[in-house]
Amino acid sequence: VLMSGPPGTGKTQLAAEIARRLGRELVYKTASDINSMWFGQSEERVAEMFTQCDPTSEILFLDEADTLLESRETSVHRANTAVTAEFLRRIEAFEGVFVCATNHPRLLDAALMRRFTFRLEFQPLNTRQRERLLCEVALGWNPERGAAPPTLEPDVSARLGRLDLLTPGDFANVMKRVQSLQLTLDVHGWVDELEAEHRAKPGHSRSAMGFV
Repeated sequence: VLMSGPPGTGKTQLAAEIARRLGRELVYKTASDINSMWFGQSEERVAEMFTQCDPTSEILFLDEADTLLESRETSVHRANTAVTAEFLRRIEAFEGVFVCATNHPRLLDAALMRRFTFRLEFQPLNTRQRERLLCEVALGWNPERGAAPPTLEPDVSARLGRLDLLTPGDFANVMKRVQSLQLTLDVHGWVDELEAEHRAKPGHSRSAMGFV
């Protein structure tokens, strides 16, 4: 499985949920677990990562795959090309569940992309999802109880509607900040904090800032 999308969209959480539902342990790996300054050791670590994973009791999860498995056509480093080639060989023989997550799928090697049976694209929250999450965190709405979500004020809905880059991770950041600072916010205050998260995201058009 290849999961791609912006940070905070829930790729790691989904990998953990897959492992939980299958009753297996999630083996978490990043490029730092693979890369080595010594010649040939990175490829050895790739081999060990697959051979040491028990396909009956574990799921292998590689996060930030684009930092490790870049396209061999554009790579200028022989070591990176060798690592990608070793991944291709190991994936073909691996009988377990292998999950990759990346923020930049276009950087991945084309041959590697074809090896994934499932390719899932994660996107920022849509308007309805943003409104429902705001009702949960700011108004205490619990969707599991079956009640309809509270109706938001028109100006709140309008402000929230413009925050089209928000992800679940942004809501989680605001919740951590509120709890850490012991803030008491009304729904407008929550939107203020979400707007701050949105302004900090790559791709958001920023206006010039002055200082007084």
